[in-house]
Amino acid sequence: MSEGIRFGAKISLFLVLGIGWMVFVLYHSAELLLSGSEKSKLTALYGLWLLVPAVLIIVVDRFAVRKFGIIKVNKIEFFILVTAVIIGLFNLYFR
Repeated sequence: MSEGIRFGAKISLFLVLGIGWMVFVLYHSAELLLSGSEKSKLTALYGLWLLVPAVLIIVVDRFAVRKFGIIKVNKIEFFILVTAVIIGLFNLYFR
């Protein structure tokens, strides 16, 4: 008998963030599209363009997981995320 892939065995940090970002953008764009004003509808259409970077991040992430493995990819993604948070905090503090 062969063992199946465990659920969550190939889930990386950027995959979770990318899917979360896509859900967030789709929810708020749908909310704005269903509102009455034209300005809100135009904002929703501009917001849908934010899906492009999320899809690119997910595609690159899946390629990296397949090529390098989940452990190495998660280490690099965690380093990138921590670095971005530190830079953001410095930006807020030294403003």
